[in-house]
Amino acid sequence: MDSEAMHTKFIEKHELPFTLLADTDRKMIDAFGVWGTKKFMGKVYDGIHRTTFVINTENKIIGIIEKPKVKENAEEILEIYNNNGYKVRVRCHAYHSFSGLGKSFEKIF
Repeated sequence: MDSEAMHTKFIEKHELPFTLLADTDRKMIDAFGVWGTKKFMGKVYDGIHRTTFVINTENKIIGIIEKPKVKENAEEILEIYNNNGYKVRVRCHAYHSFSGLGKSFEKIF
């Protein structure tokens, strides 16, 4: 799990327009049920299951994307917002220095 300092450094490096949560005590991880057994290259271990929770302005979960694909995640999130009655205007950016981020977007409700 990443520390708060690691997240702060990452946010500054990539000039992210949003906050990243550092759940160093695993309270949120356990509450959202995203910790469990994983398999990679024949190895079995415990870790965080990559999951996107889409939360509206009333702090309610309006969508869950299990095993999100980096290149498709922004579009999937927008689709969930739009399907739930939000009008979302998007400005996309390509982050060349961090290939894992793919597209970012700014949403305006």
